Amino acid sequence: GQKSKVAFARTLYAKSEILLLDEPTNHLDEKTKRYVTDYLKNIKETIIVVSHDTDFLNEISNVTLYLDKRTKQIEKYKCGYQEFIKLKKEKDKELENLLTSQEKEIKKLEDIVLKYKTSSGKRKRMAQDREKKLEKLKQNKVYIPKAYKEVKMKMEIERQSNKIPLKVENLYFKYDENNKDYIIENLSFELNRGEKFLVVGPNGVGKSTLSRVIMGDNNYKVLNGEIIFNGENITKMTPDVRSKLGIFLAMQNPLEIDGVSNQDFLRTAMSSHLGKQVGLYEFIKKCEVANEELKMDKNLIHRSLNVGFSGGEKKKNEVLQLKLLKPSFIILDELDSGLDVDSLKIVAKNIADYKKDNPNTSILIITHLTNILEYIKPDYVHIIGAGKIVSNGDYELAKKIEKEGYNEFVTKSNKIQEELEHE
Repeated sequence: GQKSKVAFARTLYAKSEILLLDEPTNHLDEKTKRYVTDYLKNIKETIIVVSHDTDFLNEISNVTLYLDKRTKQIEKYKCGYQEFIKLKKEKDKELENLLTSQEKEIKKLEDIVLKYKTSSGKRKRMAQDREKKLEKLKQNKVYIPKAYKEVKMKMEIERQSNKIPLKVENLYFKYDENNKDYIIENLSFELNRGEKFLVVGPNGVGKSTLSRVIMGDNNYKVLNGEIIFNGENITKMTPDVRSKLGIFLAMQNPLEIDGVSNQDFLRTAMSSHLGKQVGLYEFIKKCEVANEELKMDKNLIHRSLNVGFSGGEKKKNEVLQLKLLKPSFIILDELDSGLDVDSLKIVAKNIADYKKDNPNTSILIITHLTNILEYIKPDYVHIIGAGKIVSNGDYELAKKIEKEGYNEFVTKSNKIQEELEHE
């Protein structure tokens, strides 16, 4: 962002008659972007700008040059970007109608030529005349570039997980060493390959904290026990290393990072995971497909990461990351909170489709609601209380909790806590 500001200031200081600006709003915070936009709207110099920021283009542009990569041609529209989109659609429709008419006429002429070209007299001359017309019509036939084919992405994980990808053994952790109370005490469980594992419990028992500890959040201190992932002890590994191993956490409250575009963040993350730079074209095409499947506003990819996003948009953006990074172990920490009915259905369906394409992917779900479970039905349900798993079962247990609450299990966890304190 600071580099972009300096580059823009240098351009203005040069006092040129023509300003050439390549993605000038990239990396800028909202305040600076607003300043740049207002400044450019009011200067007299000619500006040629290349940008994917449609809000920015709508405000500053009054002429649009459209470069079609497929035809290698530039078309000039004497209007701003928003009006250009409208006119381009109308023009494309007119060309499609003209092409349809021409193809009908070509078919008609071809039939006449084929029928009478071996005849004699007037019919032969008619066939010859129609053949000349046919040749001329084909030469002047409207050319409409083939649209990019619709892409159906199949997200295949690149790393086969172990039969038991996640194993938590005798885990104890606190928020920090100075706090005398453990959040989780002596917790042990295993998650098998391909399983969907639901963790529930009353507020404050450490469900979300557990997800962060598995992901390696250094705000929490693991004092004893181990976290084993695909046979490897990851207890002391940093979050980025765990991510590269195939662990993904869809956070309850995704972080906002002003000045870092969503596009740059995602492309950098993909490149880091793959160990090579992801090409811009490849990245854009994958994003376009994923955005369409998630029904996301296409402009979100150009904005600062999660800044100004609604709760639902943040959650969809988490799933966008999931689809691009292709993890083998997914943690969903209250992904359904903040989603309306339609958005929940879209998000859950995308995760369910990912699981269908990658059946060996394991999923740990943390939620207070059961709506998402209609789309991602858990194989096992575990209730946490007093730092331990106090009860487990299948999907029926989740439905029981929805109807009756946690009272029965809170009583059980209190008894366990009393026994622990007595010891």
